[in-house]
Amino acid sequence: MKNRLYLILVIWSLAISGARAQTYIREQTCMLTETDNINTCRTIMLDRAKTELSQEINRDIRQKIKVTQNGSNDSFTNEDVEAIITGLIKSSIMEEKLDGKTYSMKAKLEADNEWILNAIKKLRQTNSEESDKYHETLIANYRALKLAREEIAQLKNQITQTDNQAKKEKLVSSYIGQIKKIALYNLVDRGYHYYQKGQYDAAAFFFRKAAEQGYTLGQSNLKLMQHNCSGIKQDDKPAIQACIQSAEQGDAEGQLNLGFMYLNGHGVEQDDSQAIRWFNRSAEQDYAKAQYTLGILYYEGRIVKRDNLTAVYWFRKAAEQGNAQAQSSLGLMYRNGHGVTQDNTQAIHWLNKSAEQGHDTAINALAWNYATCNFGCDSDKAIHWADKLLAISLITQKEAELDTIAAAYARSGKFEKAIEYQEKAISLLSNEKEIAAYRERLELYRTNQPYTDPKLQRKEETSDNDKTVPFPEYYEELNR
Repeated sequence: MKNRLYLILVIWSLAISGARAQTYIREQTCMLTETDNINTCRTIMLDRAKTELSQEINRDIRQKIKVTQNGSNDSFTNEDVEAIITGLIKSSIMEEKLDGKTYSMKAKLEADNEWILNAIKKLRQTNSEESDKYHETLIANYRALKLAREEIAQLKNQITQTDNQAKKEKLVSSYIGQIKKIALYNLVDRGYHYYQKGQYDAAAFFFRKAAEQGYTLGQSNLKLMQHNCSGIKQDDKPAIQACIQSAEQGDAEGQLNLGFMYLNGHGVEQDDSQAIRWFNRSAEQDYAKAQYTLGILYYEGRIVKRDNLTAVYWFRKAAEQGNAQAQSSLGLMYRNGHGVTQDNTQAIHWLNKSAEQGHDTAINALAWNYATCNFGCDSDKAIHWADKLLAISLITQKEAELDTIAAAYARSGKFEKAIEYQEKAISLLSNEKEIAAYRERLELYRTNQPYTDPKLQRKEETSDNDKTVPFPEYYEELNR
């Protein structure tokens, strides 16, 4: 069971590692009045912070795509762009305090512009019943949220203009009701955020919370997830049965997720053969996520016999459909000569395609291989990709990436920076063997020498005898 759980984590961590979420902090204040209490202020301020960030992202997105009112002539509609941006911003409260009649809040928002841009583009590229349903519910939630905001503004104005106490109480009641709706709509948006990241349990949690408070869109999203076999509780037998039925009827995403259920024994009896069966049925429908999953399974040899040729086959299928994770994996298979003839030209081609989508494994691989001369010693390209790494949220907490950044700075002659990042990388390590290797590179940088992959030297030493140096059986878990 330990191996199976590890496999799930590997696949899904690779599936979402391309996201480069940026964190934004927004401070908001609200005056407590007969209309607004702490609860209404909290909802309004959090929604206002989210709206302001949405507008900023919208301006950035419009510089990269054509946006029109009706989406004609290869453009995107205003509503699609606004709805997706709103649905993919995660918001939460960092701090809040009350000073007399003034309520203040520090809001934390997370968004990834490139990820949002790709989600917008995929609306046009994806043609399936599931994507259509997702699009419809996203737009429905956005329209409801926009209408609630407009009604809140109107009600607030009417409240301030009336002296009739009975009328005012009725207006205040309606005002509070609309604010509660905004809180519900934002719960659904939180669900969308996690759904897009493949974190289905979290998505189902927020959809369920909205549904339990009477929001029908929360319930419809739960049903959609059950149809796709995602976010299902372990003991929810009707949902599990609905999921199996949808998979049997040919739903590719449902088939993939049902495969994971069998793989992990979630809601069904654990069964490796059934897991492979459903993964294959999904992949045979050209579902890129399933093809990528099979590639990982065959590369790792977890519940099937390890087979690099088959792994390459499935990685290529998914990569040709634009799947960033598969493109990165295929590039590294070429880089390492696993299942294919070693070919740096092909490696660079596929890694670039993945890196252009923001996939951090590919970015790391490019920076490392240019820095260590596997792709030819190129300090400009090494620094270019190292800078891309540094722009990724929380990257400075990952030792392998810090090691790469240090190597890039050393290749460009910036040894003080190289030493700084290498020391940070070492401070995160606990394995003595890894520490020793990292310290060897650190000593090179302290003597103003860049690090060159030792395999290159071994190749030079054996070239007169027309020998080749074999690539290791595993090369850092398809890392770089």
